[in-house]
Amino acid sequence: MSPSQTESQSPFVRHQDALLYIRPNSSLTPCNAKLFILGTALAMGLISGSLAVAGYWLVLPFAGLELAALAAALWVSMERGRYQEVVRIQDSQLVVEKGKKNIQERVEFPRYQSSVQLISSTVASYPSRLIIACQGRQLEIGKCLTETERLGLSKRLKELVGASCFA
Repeated sequence: MSPSQTESQSPFVRHQDALLYIRPNSSLTPCNAKLFILGTALAMGLISGSLAVAGYWLVLPFAGLELAALAAALWVSMERGRYQEVVRIQDSQLVVEKGKKNIQERVEFPRYQSSVQLISSTVASYPSRLIIACQGRQLEIGKCLTETERLGLSKRLKELVGASCFA
C-alpha cells in the first residue's frame, strides 16, 4: 500500500481541516528589547554623566525620564505584539479565538453556511476589513495584517469555508 492510500483511509487525517494563526509582525524578542534598553541607558548615562560633571547636572533627571518613556513605549509595543487570532476550520465548524495569553474571545460559526468578505474602505488610506459572517452575526479578523496579507488570508479562507450564508 502506498503512503497516500494509507492516509486517505485513516480516520484521523482530515485533509479539509485547517489551523491558521494570525499575529502582528513583531520581530523584537524580550531578550533583544532588554539589550536595546541597556545599550540606550549606557549611552545616555555616558552622555548625561559627562554633562553633569561639566556642571549641567539638570540633564540627569531628564535623561532618566526619557529612558523611562522609551522603556514604557517599548513595553506597550511588545504587549501588542503578543496578540493573536487562531482560526480553526474543522468538519462542520469554523472557530475563531482571539487573545494574548488566554482566549479573550471565542466565536463559532457553521462552516458551510459562513461567508468570508473582504470589504474595501471608503477612505483611500484606510485598510480593508476581513469579515466572517453567518446568520446575522459577523466578526472581523486580521486587523493586524498588512493589506497584502489580508488579501491572501481572504483567498485562503474562501477556499476552506462555504461560499454563501443563509440568513
